[in-house]
Parts: sequence; C-alpha cells; structure tokens
Amino acid sequence: MNEFNRRLKKDKISTGSWDGNYIPVEKLLGKEMLVLVWAIEDSDPALITTAVRNWHGFSPEERWWLFTMTNASSGGINDRRGWRKALRYALTENPVDETKDIVRFEIPESSKKQKKKKTDDSSSGQAELF
Repeated sequence: MNEFNRRLKKDKISTGSWDGNYIPVEKLLGKEMLVLVWAIEDSDPALITTAVRNWHGFSPEERWWLFTMTNASSGGINDRRGWRKALRYALTENPVDETKDIVRFEIPESSKKQKKKKTDDSSSGQAELF
C-alpha cells in the first residue's frame, strides 16, 4: 500500500484508498504484488517483514520480470515448486540489515539539466566519447 501510494504521489496522482474488500489496481501493480504474495504464501509469518524489505529492493521492472518468469514456469494455483519456491527463498531467506533504510539512487534534477559539451582532442583529431 505504501509503495504504490508513494509512486502515485511521485507522479502527482491522487493516492489509493485501501479499505473494503474489492480494491482494483492497475495490471502491472497486481503483478508486483503477486511476486510478494508468492514469496510469503508458504513462509513463516515472522519472515514477512524481511520479504517486504527485500521486495522493496527491486525496481518495478525487476518485479515484472520476476512475475513473468514465475507465472510462465509455475503452472497452477497449487504449484509450489520452481520459480515460486525460488521467490520464497530469495525474499524471505536473504538476510537484510534492518537497521539501514533502503535507498533508491536517482539522478538528481540538477545533473539531468547539465549538458555535456563535446571537445576535440587536438592531438588525435578524435572526439571524446564520455
């Protein structure tokens, strides 16, 4: 809930209301949530906090990829092997230092606006690549 509302706020969209039994979400958000659900479905409830912290460490695109791979290889609703089992181990058994906050690295706005100027190397006549 917090992750999705954070992203809505970032895009200047009103946040979702998470009360009631029926909560429609956009298809890609549902895929992201299923990655977390598959990871915790057979795990010890004490490991859910660890799973959520690890899940937060993935970008949305990584979560979509994990959903696609898991859904493609792990057949039916009662299939608890393969990628679904791997998700459980990856998210619940991976040690996390809970004293540190998860930091997402984003390019600062000031860096985005700076233009790189191209210079010629007078000795070789070639333009600088980077």
